[in-house]
Amino acid sequence: LLCFLSNAITDNLCNEMIAQADQALEAITQSDFLTARQATRALVDGWTKKEHLLVLFVRHNLVDEIGLQLFKLDSYLQFEERVQYAATVSALKGLLQDLLDSETPFLYHVL
Repeated sequence: LLCFLSNAITDNLCNEMIAQADQALEAITQSDFLTARQATRALVDGWTKKEHLLVLFVRHNLVDEIGLQLFKLDSYLQFEERVQYAATVSALKGLLQDLLDSETPFLYHVL
């Protein structure tokens, strides 16, 4: 039951955040800083609400790294650093995918 709960929380959060990160990347590519700020706020808010649950189930170093990448985004937006912002969002998406992949149950884990 705990494994199922962990997977459900992780899958839901990561998929939602990857979609929001895609929106942020599209916005920053078009120099739409307002939409990028809104997408960033949604990313941070979603992470903040669920982070305390994730630390119960997943590796802390990955959770900490995702938090660090999210923290950087506001600074890049503040100074309108489009390239750094886009690179950080891409790194964040990779970390979220790593988190999803690390929580995917495989048959050999059970055996």
